[in-house]
Amino acid sequence: MKKISFVLAANVAALLGSGSALAAQDALSKVPQYIVYLSGSSAQKLNLDNAILNGVCQTGTYEKYTNALGGDRYITYYCLSQDISGISNGTPIMVRYSGYTTVIGATTFAPGTSAGGSILGANPVINGSKIQFMAVSPSTAALCDAKNVCDDSKPGLVDVFVPQLGLTDLHPKWFVLQNAPVEAGATQATGLSKMKITSGIVTPFNTPVSLNLRDALQDSQIKSGALAATCSSTRELGVCTPSLTASQLADIWTGAVTSWDKVDPNLQAKPITLARREIGSGTQASLMVAVPSKLYSDMSKAYPCTTGAQPTALYGKNISTSGTTGEVETALVNANLNGDYAIGLVSAPRNGTGADAAQTKNYRIIKIDGKSPTLTEIASGGYKFVTQGTFQRQQTGAGTAAEVAIMDAIVQKMVDPSIIAKGNATAGYKLNFGDSGYMAVTDGASCNTTNTCATNPVTNVRFAKNAADFPNNCVAPTSSW
Repeated sequence: MKKISFVLAANVAALLGSGSALAAQDALSKVPQYIVYLSGSSAQKLNLDNAILNGVCQTGTYEKYTNALGGDRYITYYCLSQDISGISNGTPIMVRYSGYTTVIGATTFAPGTSAGGSILGANPVINGSKIQFMAVSPSTAALCDAKNVCDDSKPGLVDVFVPQLGLTDLHPKWFVLQNAPVEAGATQATGLSKMKITSGIVTPFNTPVSLNLRDALQDSQIKSGALAATCSSTRELGVCTPSLTASQLADIWTGAVTSWDKVDPNLQAKPITLARREIGSGTQASLMVAVPSKLYSDMSKAYPCTTGAQPTALYGKNISTSGTTGEVETALVNANLNGDYAIGLVSAPRNGTGADAAQTKNYRIIKIDGKSPTLTEIASGGYKFVTQGTFQRQQTGAGTAAEVAIMDAIVQKMVDPSIIAKGNATAGYKLNFGDSGYMAVTDGASCNTTNTCATNPVTNVRFAKNAADFPNNCVAPTSSW
């Protein structure tokens, strides 16, 4: 991207010298010296937020702008830089993120269709194709309110740019066939050979259920004794969190069962409502690997890791397809409102005690095979529905030296356990069954109760490395590699 000349105003420099924050909404009145474009995984978006806030931005200068429609689609970050190689501290920078588009290169999607999530961190980055971003700038200031929410339904705010850095929940080579929308195309090996690919974080996923289904499962699984009395009055306790088995989830998500009484005879014979992600989502692709292999128990049955039979695409009357994680949440909440029993698919650090005070969204994370998506369960290998993602950019031509330095700094901060810990410490990761969040992969020992996962979120339970030193998502994660 083109470097824009910019002279920082003297009064802002004075503020920085005193340690004070920038004036509110500075991005709407100032022009950043550098702009970089990131795209892909919505599951990793919370870690991206944290890495920019606590890693590459000076304290008190961080600003985050979100779009009004489908809150997971676009984000623009603005701040004054810190600790970025070759860039003076205090330099105004902007990072634009996209997890959604209806345009890729010269292709405009058919009405009602889009691409979202990890696919946008793969093929558009590999092929240098333009996708949509939210272009917050002084010229679009009137479209953003005092809370930095910007009206992306209005002309001028959303524009197309080439993403420079991609975030994916699995290695990008797996975005083929049913993991790649037709408009985006499948990942090609020739393109991958030109990329710098860096191993990423471990991200937990979960199959949350509408609140009414959580209550029904809880009543079925905890029928008698002191715990039943406790849970009937205090449903949110971790010990009251119901569980589904990997086998049950496989039957649900492959369509082998379509009514809840076939999953649990104590439940009503209500149709199973599925809130899935769209083709191209890394969250959905993770499920395509996890479910046929019964959550990694038999990788010979995993897709797309085998050339065997492909899974049936899940579409139908009781199945909704969402472009973002936020839209999955909305589908679960709406199902609860309608009295339907719904199950969805999200990254696990959702619906905590922070912005969603006391879990007021009407859906809940559940246990899988009796295990919760907590840091300690992930580190021990007890909770298996996880992936290890990658970051990718062009080896040459990804941007100017300064832009590449910003991107590389973001990657470094996103895998830094001390930075990850700061994000995991926020209230949104505090779930009723324990602390959840992201984890860095280590060659040493996993964190545990004595080497606390809260301050050192690392795990040696990882996916096998291949010759290129990035994770092979088609080998079950273990601690023996």
